[in-house]
Amino acid sequence: MKKNNIMALLFSMLLFIPAFPANVFAAGAPNVVYTEFDSGNFNHAGNGTLAAPYNLFEDAMAAVADGGTIYILSRGAFINAADNSPLQLTKNVTISAAPGVNTQPNLSVRTAGMVLGANVTFNNIELSFENGFRAVICANGYTLTLNNVSYNTHTRTIHLAGGGLFYAGGSCASPAAGTHSRIVITGKNSSFGNIYAGSINSSFDKPVDITVEGVSGRSLGTVYASGAAEGYYNSENFLDPGNEPQPPEADPTAYPVRGKVSIQLHNTGIGAINGATGGAENASVSVSTQNLYSCLVANIHSLEVKEGVFAPVDMEDGVNISVRQGATLDISSLITYEANDFTGGGTLLLNYEDCLTIRGNCTGETAFRTYGGSQYHSGLAIYDHLYIKTTGTGTFSFSPYPTQKDMTLEKRGDGWWTSARSAADTTVLTAFDLDTSLLFVPVAQVNGADGAAPPILQASSAYTEDTPFSLQCIEFVPFEYTVTYNGKTYSVTSDEQEGYYEGNIKELNMNFYPADNSIMISRFSNKYDNFGMIAAGTYDIAITAPTATGNLTRSLRLVVTEDAVTGSARADLTLTASAQEIPDGGSINLSATLTDTSSQQGVSAGSITLYINGQPYSTPKTPAGGGVSWNGIAVTKENGFTTGTNLLTAVYSGTDTYAPSQKETTITVNRTDMFEISEQNGKIDVAFTNLSGKEMRNVLLLIGVYDRGTLQKTAAAKNGVTINQGETQSFRFDMSGTRFDRIQGFVWDSIETMTPLVKNTSISVED
Repeated sequence: MKKNNIMALLFSMLLFIPAFPANVFAAGAPNVVYTEFDSGNFNHAGNGTLAAPYNLFEDAMAAVADGGTIYILSRGAFINAADNSPLQLTKNVTISAAPGVNTQPNLSVRTAGMVLGANVTFNNIELSFENGFRAVICANGYTLTLNNVSYNTHTRTIHLAGGGLFYAGGSCASPAAGTHSRIVITGKNSSFGNIYAGSINSSFDKPVDITVEGVSGRSLGTVYASGAAEGYYNSENFLDPGNEPQPPEADPTAYPVRGKVSIQLHNTGIGAINGATGGAENASVSVSTQNLYSCLVANIHSLEVKEGVFAPVDMEDGVNISVRQGATLDISSLITYEANDFTGGGTLLLNYEDCLTIRGNCTGETAFRTYGGSQYHSGLAIYDHLYIKTTGTGTFSFSPYPTQKDMTLEKRGDGWWTSARSAADTTVLTAFDLDTSLLFVPVAQVNGADGAAPPILQASSAYTEDTPFSLQCIEFVPFEYTVTYNGKTYSVTSDEQEGYYEGNIKELNMNFYPADNSIMISRFSNKYDNFGMIAAGTYDIAITAPTATGNLTRSLRLVVTEDAVTGSARADLTLTASAQEIPDGGSINLSATLTDTSSQQGVSAGSITLYINGQPYSTPKTPAGGGVSWNGIAVTKENGFTTGTNLLTAVYSGTDTYAPSQKETTITVNRTDMFEISEQNGKIDVAFTNLSGKEMRNVLLLIGVYDRGTLQKTAAAKNGVTINQGETQSFRFDMSGTRFDRIQGFVWDSIETMTPLVKNTSISVED
């Protein structure tokens, strides 16, 4: 018997459903009913009370009053199906986990999707769509609210649509449409596939609002402002667990949305938006974020940045832009961008060489900066350069880069220009580095107890030829300092003290004092204030120097220990690796030796600890016979290794006889997958090898950088890329000035359809 005949037989069996019990249709429908599936697919047991919940969800839906609530108990709920029609929800109802249920109860659905005929809220539940056809929830002109709602990843990926649901032949599978669609997704536990503003298999004429708040972009797919054709599903192969339906295919030409479409994103990480509606006007996008947020954007009508920093990727010209007070729009990745209207109020970031052209109206007061600056100033800018081309009445303020103190921003006839260069008596670095990236210091020393000398970082630096010799000292450089301690980050710019600069982080009682070719780290003290001590613990420090070519950041980890060794004798410490280059996933052997400088005998006192990229790999080991070893260390991110150069450090604790010391060496870790990604000082090099088995034509290669799981910024290759099978092409992206601990690589087919061609590759890097 053919499989489709088997399906027909199964569906015909499901048609035999006993009559609903009389209590389902009783007068005076309750506002609250309970459901819990535990006694068979066709058993209409229960009366909807907490003591006797309905066994079947459809009984609960039939019984509840319009505007009421259906509570699902811990065993979950079940919706049966007689054919491949969708479930029509025609009551204003809230479907929620019952009070006291601590986990998301499961609602198992056998219908071919859901479509609203009223306003429906789902709260704190898990959905399982078992049917391979049309795994979509359609708002259909009503309000669909999803709060902490996810889909079971062992069933179908559930997509969302603002329009109605139609069969592939065009016949309607929806109740009467409402007047205004609203899709509202909130909560960190929410997860769905793509979101479509329009209908499935048809056009849609109503306005649509899509709001996403507090949901990670990794939990949601792409947002499309049009309708879509239902995804293909091979019903002949329904017994194959790997036979999954394709997602609906967005098509603004065949399935337009003729009402206005708005997309509002609040503290979410959605990765891509295609705003093409197919109607008279493309979608409007509004962004609010607490962190730097970047998103692939195409075909939108307007963009409003309400809060935080938003950096769109590949946004087309002609968009109406609004930047509210306190918000930042970063279009430094867009080359010579042209906006339509521009309403200012916040901050605008451009690339060093670019110009923003405003074709229409320009209003408001906006702070202008080039990329690579900080919260205190712009990045480097070009003298006598047109940065904002406009004849509008809007104004732009400007705080120059520290090495360009003479630069101003002035309004001329065709827009806003930087001033011409003037003679400046300023210290300008061309290079800056530190002698170490890991430093261990006893708490007494860093606090200057008993007159102890504070720890000193040796610095190397170089200056421009225009810097007067008398100013070629790092105490004249306005460094910026960022320190992370106990999960909290503190940032300060240098304080100027009679022409000299030093950094003070009062919250940590920490002072940075540059002098000659060194930076002293000590307890912050002032005769007018009474500050405390620097506490024991780990401090991740980033020191940023303004240079002639932009910011240059050097990082180190300061470990302030409770240990107080008193020995002064020296012992030579060595660290040896079994190989200098290791493939990712391989293994390596390391050994350390400790030798008394005077007697040349091995030292067997104290302990040696191994650190991989600043993270302790093992507990301290006593150097028996003057040596320790670590064999078979797996070269994985779990052990602290990263792509590219890795720093290995052996730290000797010291004793009452011997002074503490440390030794460093480096190894290179090579990637073996399609993406090989390396990073240094914010410059990211991507080598992509096409191992797909076919030519990739006009594809979009892009990367995203993340900090503690939050997307910070994305960047794409400027033009479509063609890569032959087996060919390797290299790309460089500049993420300097952005804090990140992970890089993710993508290859998409195009900006228009945004279909991924290569499985995302995630690489951990040094922060």
